[in-house]
Amino acid sequence: MNPGRRAELLSQATSWAIKNGLSGLSLRSLAPEVGTSARMLVYHFRSKEALTTAILEQVAARWMSALQAHLDTDAALDVGLKQLWYGTLRDPANRDVHVLALEAWAIGLASGNKAYRPFLKTVAKGWIDLLDPWVAGRRRRHKWARVRATLIVAAIEGLLLHQLTDKALPVDAAFEELLAWIRQTNRQKS
Repeated sequence: MNPGRRAELLSQATSWAIKNGLSGLSLRSLAPEVGTSARMLVYHFRSKEALTTAILEQVAARWMSALQAHLDTDAALDVGLKQLWYGTLRDPANRDVHVLALEAWAIGLASGNKAYRPFLKTVAKGWIDLLDPWVAGRRRRHKWARVRATLIVAAIEGLLLHQLTDKALPVDAAFEELLAWIRQTNRQKS
């Protein structure tokens, strides 16, 4: 197996899934779109389920790296989250990635398909794990840090969902309220 070719096919398949979603994914329909045959997709990925898992790992990695990039600064948590929200999550160029992630979340929960499990675990836990130390600050492993990290992630995910479903909703104003709450709770911790 050629790892370079597999990586290239995965990149193309991920781009295809971002544009088209996962509900219509079949190896036979995907193959010509990525310049190969269904048989070669099976050769490189073993099955449609394994390819789906690999695509979703790519999408999860994008979300995780975006969060990590904005938190890998000396900025306060609220500043990093604000940069993430306006610089990445609200960027219209990322809309299709969010739609795909929400589709994967819904399909994975509704179907129980094991191809979606790693993605669901990353979405449900990965961001919380990254935020936890930022929320705790100098107080590592503080009892409320995980609770607040969970609340922040749930709020951001909910706001993304609402932004995608109804552009008239005041999601940016709601996000600013979330940031105000973070600033307030940080002052109370000090």
